[in-house]
Amino acid sequence: MNYKAKNSAKINSEINNKSAAKTNETDSQSDIKQAVVKFNEDLYFIKKLVFSTGDYFEENTIITITFYADKMTVKKEDLYQIKYVEDEIIVNKETRDNFIRKLQNLHLGEWKSRYDNLSVLDGTRWSLDLYFSNEQPTIHFDGSNAYPSNFDEFCRLINLLAD
Repeated sequence: MNYKAKNSAKINSEINNKSAAKTNETDSQSDIKQAVVKFNEDLYFIKKLVFSTGDYFEENTIITITFYADKMTVKKEDLYQIKYVEDEIIVNKETRDNFIRKLQNLHLGEWKSRYDNLSVLDGTRWSLDLYFSNEQPTIHFDGSNAYPSNFDEFCRLINLLAD
């Protein structure tokens, strides 16, 4: 085999390998997009969202949002205070539907299940559990001193209802 033939074979092999790698990458990205779309569709079947956050020494809060066909209820529990505080509000179907759309816009389906910053020993821990009325299993996210990129936006959305 001459030099050109060797080089040609090598180039063909590299291109085919890169092409296969790109195909695998594209398939992986496609799988992620499909999972996010399914996640957003499943949000229409959400029956409960439980978000908790707290730190080692101070405030610990649990916000539970329960979804019904025509409304949703929001319950906020502040733990570890001198006086235990629990508030509950009821919002209408339009607010519920808008809230679900805003959750979809946050792309929670792209979040990793766990976020950790191991360089911080004491700090803020958080968790989010989503329960569904269809066959979708419960989805759990949590973290310790690390967060998804849009976590502040998520917290603002939750706190609109809970505060």
